Amino acid sequence: MAFWIYNTAVASCFLYIAECGEKYSLYIERAICMGLIISGLGVVVSIGEGGRTTGFFNNPNQLAFFSLLGVSSLLVINRMCLPLKPLTVAAVFSGIAGIFAAASLAAIAGFCLVVVGYLLANLQAVRLFKFLIMVVLLLMGTVLFDHQVLTDIFENVHSRSLVAGGKFDSIGEERNYDRIVAFPEYTIVGAGEGHLERFYPYNKNEIHSSFGNLLFAYGIPGMTLFVILLFSLLRNSPLPVWFVVSGPIVYSLTHMGLRTTLFWIFLSLVWSQYGKKKSCGLESWVPGKIGPM
Repeated sequence: MAFWIYNTAVASCFLYIAECGEKYSLYIERAICMGLIISGLGVVVSIGEGGRTTGFFNNPNQLAFFSLLGVSSLLVINRMCLPLKPLTVAAVFSGIAGIFAAASLAAIAGFCLVVVGYLLANLQAVRLFKFLIMVVLLLMGTVLFDHQVLTDIFENVHSRSLVAGGKFDSIGEERNYDRIVAFPEYTIVGAGEGHLERFYPYNKNEIHSSFGNLLFAYGIPGMTLFVILLFSLLRNSPLPVWFVVSGPIVYSLTHMGLRTTLFWIFLSLVWSQYGKKKSCGLESWVPGKIGPM
């Protein structure tokens, strides 16, 4: 319960700050950029030690989810148009490095959706040219890294992709979805969290999925409230924003990310930019416009 209270308070604060004006949205953007850059430094420090990179986090999945959320948040707060400012470019590169260095297949899949959303929102020659510039800068930046480091990242991602099929086949047992099948009665009003001994022999760990855990622990009412929240965020949003929000959501299908504070900050930013009913059509989400029209 402490996680829910804390994250609600933090998200509310960010929502209030984002509503205070463009200047305050700029402060949030800079804070997210600094967070991604610091995380990127952790990747640089710990990369090459063998295995999946954790950076300054406890495990690689935390690094990947934080990086994915950071990049997605920058897109949303900039109205789907990333400015070619040194701070923003460095932050995006750090986020991409975190996603791939952690070799999280779920985060990589989510990142692909985010890229699709960005491209859909920037189907203009000038903006696509800027995107190509960022890609070229990214490729040039990789030259600065040690060749062995890049090889390690590629091998980690490749080795993870080879076991993706097996992980998908055993997702019920590995992510503890089988607990829902074994105890379906708890999905009505929820079983609550903790005291996993109640679910022997399906009591190894919590359900390793945001939606699975939400359904089992808080039942249909809890799942319904969360879906209503997502719908309220996206009902007035254009299609590209749906893709960007889908990135972290896809990650959450196989990982428990609801306790990650940046996830709720990300949702608050989506609400501040797109959650309100707009008075006009496409003009309300012109890329590059900060804040509601």
